[in-house]
Amino acid sequence: MGYSTYFIGAFKFSERLTVSQIETLINITIDPYDVDEEEENWPTDRCPWVPALAEGRNQLNVGDGPEMCVLESVNEEKMYEWDTWLDFLMEKYFKPWGVEVFGRVFWQGEDTGDAGVILGHGKDFECINIEALSDHYIESQGKKL
Repeated sequence: MGYSTYFIGAFKFSERLTVSQIETLINITIDPYDVDEEEENWPTDRCPWVPALAEGRNQLNVGDGPEMCVLESVNEEKMYEWDTWLDFLMEKYFKPWGVEVFGRVFWQGEDTGDAGVILGHGKDFECINIEALSDHYIESQGKKL
């Protein structure tokens, strides 16, 4: 048995990824050691994030803008270190490629209260759990508990 977390949403890229970049990200999802045997710091044996076609798209065409390809969760059971993987992808791939990542993805774990949102701020990610979101909302409305 293990623990599952489910995701809704996708991150957008600041520019269109090349075919080579997309292939690299797909291969990391399948088996990161095939991409770089010498890398010793893979967060886990499998990356839970994969490039995908944006909603409503069925293929990429030459000249498509960055909004046509997104980064989303593979949403399979027992995917671990999803937040560590986002930071790893940002540092090892997106920053060196000059690609920024924007948007929000919501998560829900199996346990009550294990939920929140991941925000893509361009050059970094921020994970906010649901309790912190509630506190932020209350503060922004000027209300106290």
